Amino acid sequence: MTGPRAGRARGHHDARRQLRARDPVSAWGREIIRHGARRGGTGPGIQAIDTKLLEVADIFQYRRAALARHVLLPAALPAFVTGLRSGLGLGWMFVVAAELMGASRGLGYLMVDGQTTSRPELILAAILLFALLGKASDWLLARLGARLQPWRSQLTAAR
Repeated sequence: MTGPRAGRARGHHDARRQLRARDPVSAWGREIIRHGARRGGTGPGIQAIDTKLLEVADIFQYRRAALARHVLLPAALPAFVTGLRSGLGLGWMFVVAAELMGASRGLGYLMVDGQTTSRPELILAAILLFALLGKASDWLLARLGARLQPWRSQLTAAR
């Protein structure tokens, strides 16, 4: 690659390589989350679309953009949001693991420091903070999912 973008692209990859060398656990965690959430929700969500919906879209002569907006996206959105939420949960597990495996600061360091200095209040405080942060981020993603899928909250309220 030549031109003005060549230096930026190489610098970006060098920075990622250095980060992987310094913190391999969190680097693997980020890769799993990034690819797992995409594969865990979007692909199966699109594959599970009922063919009758596609037939109806064909009857209404939907073009590609209208098909994607009115049929594919609403049908695949629940699986996509579920994939994001499970990816978020997996992400929090990797954050905790990375923090515990040799962090020099952060909540994991606070937990290890509490263990070495026999201070259980530090350990409990760090565990509670991890739990609160995880629950808050899941709640935010659930609210976003409910806002993006108003028909699902109406169906849940009708039950």
